[in-house]
Amino acid sequence: MLPQWESLIKTAQENGLAIEINTSGLRKPVGEIYPSEKIVELISKYEVPIVFGSDAHRPEDVGRDFELAKALALKCGITSVGRFEKRKVVQQVPIEHRS
Repeated sequence: MLPQWESLIKTAQENGLAIEINTSGLRKPVGEIYPSEKIVELISKYEVPIVFGSDAHRPEDVGRDFELAKALALKCGITSVGRFEKRKVVQQVPIEHRS
């Protein structure tokens, strides 16, 4: 399965796309952040910009568990998150993680 992900991540890199690390899986039966750590490691390897998402359908879920997503990103070697303007990453902002 990882070769398919690697191909997708390389395509994202070649086309200037970002990939989301999403915390909503922590609130679902799967109980984990999407994508998995192995895939986040590939995202780091190819230096694809990331963004964080929480799939908030309720106000209290906005940004929920972002500290866990930041910790995962940092563990995998990702140190910044993309800032967008007009649907394009225009800046990489350092990830700040509270212990």
